[in-house]
Amino acid sequence: CSCSVLYVNILASHVADEGFFDADGSGFIASKRACVAINNANEAVFKLEDVADQLNMVVHEDTHRRQLGDESTSVPIMAIFSDTTSNLQTERDRLIGTVASQLGKDIEKYIDELLERSAISGKTEGMAEDELDSALGPLLDYLNANMLAASDHLSEDAFLPFVREVW
Repeated sequence: CSCSVLYVNILASHVADEGFFDADGSGFIASKRACVAINNANEAVFKLEDVADQLNMVVHEDTHRRQLGDESTSVPIMAIFSDTTSNLQTERDRLIGTVASQLGKDIEKYIDELLERSAISGKTEGMAEDELDSALGPLLDYLNANMLAASDHLSEDAFLPFVREVW
């Protein structure tokens, strides 16, 4: 159990330490490596839950045997799995949060630039379509690139929490 938590903790640390930034430092990229790390963490949670479900059947059988008079002792294994699963989910969420917060920082930067540009030009309404395209282009390009990469490389179960965390 603790090995799975350690594994996801190592994944989260690698993503946080290595940053997964593009070469010129202009912004975060939801790279395939970051997505694979999130998928692996998510899969570790699911696998541990599967093992716990299988063991839960054994625990119920053991309880039934004790009720029939068999006094064999049992370890509170479900409590161990419950705690480990909770810790694993926390580590997975930390990993998703690390990647999502980097995207969030860049999105804020693009929005701030857009607002600053709007304030400088004095236009908040009635911008021409080409001005809007020019102003929104970098933000939309950034979102398209990163959300496309995330949707291509994240499992559906990992993508939804990731998008929630970004927004």
